Amino acid sequence: MKRRHMGVLTFIVCLLLTSATGWSQTDTARIVGTVKDSSGGIIPGATITVISDKTGQERTVLSNELGAYVVTALPAATYTVKASNPGFAAPEYKDIVLQVGQERVVNITMHPSAQSAEVTVNDSALPLVDTSSAAIGGNVSEREVAELPINGREISQLYLLAPGAVNFAGGTFDDIRFNGRSF
Repeated sequence: MKRRHMGVLTFIVCLLLTSATGWSQTDTARIVGTVKDSSGGIIPGATITVISDKTGQERTVLSNELGAYVVTALPAATYTVKASNPGFAAPEYKDIVLQVGQERVVNITMHPSAQSAEVTVNDSALPLVDTSSAAIGGNVSEREVAELPINGREISQLYLLAPGAVNFAGGTFDDIRFNGRSF
């Protein structure tokens, strides 16, 4: 009887592990952060609006009781993030570039509206290192796909453009390693 329970338990663990890898596959990105005032105090209930620079589509969320917010299921694009709350000036963060599967941290600092200051932050002021994930990735632009001499026009050749990609044999999908690990 113990063997049967052990077999069932092993099956359930394997099922959970394989389903977790399926959940990690995504074609969207997200923006997360906290909303604080100029003294560092949290601002719950602030309205955060994320606007796609390409389509103009808007997504709006509220910061929770800890001042944190999460905007999920964003397609890869360039965005503008605005925040508003009564009594505070509305800061605006522009040119936030999101890649597929990326989580971008945009912490918002709001100043009292009596100061009547407009805050605009460009993407260059945001950190370039993604500390929320150990994932390594890269995007291939349309120009690279159209103009680079790709042997046989195989998609596996585009993998070699990613950081840390090494061709160990013929350049097929099975022969490419990323920082020593297979894909």
